[in-house]
Amino acid sequence: MGEWRDGRLAPGPFHPDQAGSGDIVHHTGDVAIRYPDGLYAVLGRKHRQIKIHGNRIEPAEIDETLRGLAGVAQAAVAARKREEEPELLAFIVSTESDTNGNRRSVIREARHALPAFMFPSRFNFLRAMPLLPGGS
Repeated sequence: MGEWRDGRLAPGPFHPDQAGSGDIVHHTGDVAIRYPDGLYAVLGRKHRQIKIHGNRIEPAEIDETLRGLAGVAQAAVAARKREEEPELLAFIVSTESDTNGNRRSVIREARHALPAFMFPSRFNFLRAMPLLPGGS
């Protein structure tokens, strides 16, 4: 098995199943379960990559860019669906005590540091980033 490239059969993204079933699998990045009747149910993706207006976006890249801005101690970006289209939300923990002045500065710097399609539609400034009981 493979894929056609330049008029020839070339090895493709197909690999033997690591579970030892003898099946050939194609790694798509989807997480799915297989029912006894052979049907699959897709549960989600293995990564956080999302698509907005035809652009593939990796929120971790935006997280890193925002954390590199002056006045930002912590940053996280999440996506949510709004009117059938995903939107990006930024959560920022400021290093400054003057959060109002810092908010404007961070948003202004982010607008210059990020392409328009990666710019979050909302910025939420928090006193501390919410953590799970294990600290992550």
